[in-house]
Amino acid sequence: MNALKHLPILLLIILSTQLVAQTVDKPYFIEKGKIVMKKTVKHSMVTVVTEEEIYFDQWGKRVARYTTTTTTNSFTKTPKIEKTFSLKDGATIITVNLDDLTGNEMTLDLVNGLGQMNENQTAQFGNQLKDAYNITTKKLPDETIAGKLCEVTQSTMDMMGIKTISTEWRWQNIILKLFSEGMGTETLEEATEVVEGYAPPEKFLPPAGAKIKKVDSRF
Repeated sequence: MNALKHLPILLLIILSTQLVAQTVDKPYFIEKGKIVMKKTVKHSMVTVVTEEEIYFDQWGKRVARYTTTTTTNSFTKTPKIEKTFSLKDGATIITVNLDDLTGNEMTLDLVNGLGQMNENQTAQFGNQLKDAYNITTKKLPDETIAGKLCEVTQSTMDMMGIKTISTEWRWQNIILKLFSEGMGTETLEEATEVVEGYAPPEKFLPPAGAKIKKVDSRF
């Protein structure tokens, strides 16, 4: 678990619940599709708004994201806007800045290791994460997000009395809504559109002319 100590708290919570639910080679329970998401993160005097078009196929093993991130804070009047392309293809992650077409490629050893586990081992690892980081979960009534009926789970991580509470709305093992509070940060992410079966092959290609270099990963 050495790599896990570098993971953000919210990602650890999501990873623990995702691993318990997913099956081998099928992170998602639907083969392909498109999702439009909007996320707002508020921390102290900084607000970050992220708008994404997400395309996935191969049951979620390959995911492409087209992201616009707007960052504002109380000290500057002009928001900072960044546009990026990212591709997760198995354990390989490619990110490209769409303004200057520079990017990185890395391989996540953690994902490679998870890919070698069977379903029981994956679920067991997810439960071990919950125990190691003191994460408890409870089911809430189902709710509909973007026209899709979602299973709702609330997770609480308690680290030395400091709690982070996260609620996930999952459809086909895909998070369509997420609300989290803790450590002075509030996160709200929600899908506004879901299109089943729509994932054109060209959406998974890095932009033409992008200069991508390979880098090492901590995970």
